[in-house]
Amino acid sequence: MKLMTNQLKKLIAEVSFKEREEPFTLKSGRKSQVYFDLRPLLLSPRGLRLATSLMLDRIGDECDDAEAVCGILDGSASLATAVGLRADLPIGA
Repeated sequence: MKLMTNQLKKLIAEVSFKEREEPFTLKSGRKSQVYFDLRPLLLSPRGLRLATSLMLDRIGDECDDAEAVCGILDGSASLATAVGLRADLPIGA
């Protein structure tokens, strides 16, 4: 798992990390010069595969009692779908 974690960190740095002098306006309204946009990561096959495997590893046995998996449409729906498929759980809406 450590190898996958390191691969995911590297991929996040490559495709999701954004930094610029003029600050981004976050959804909260706060300003930041640093921003992580995980949508491109979760829309790439490699990123989604790594995130799904690591998520299922972290959930472990706790997944046995789960009835469904869901994610917000703005970025995590693909991860929720992948986790649901691998864990054989329905996708919540």
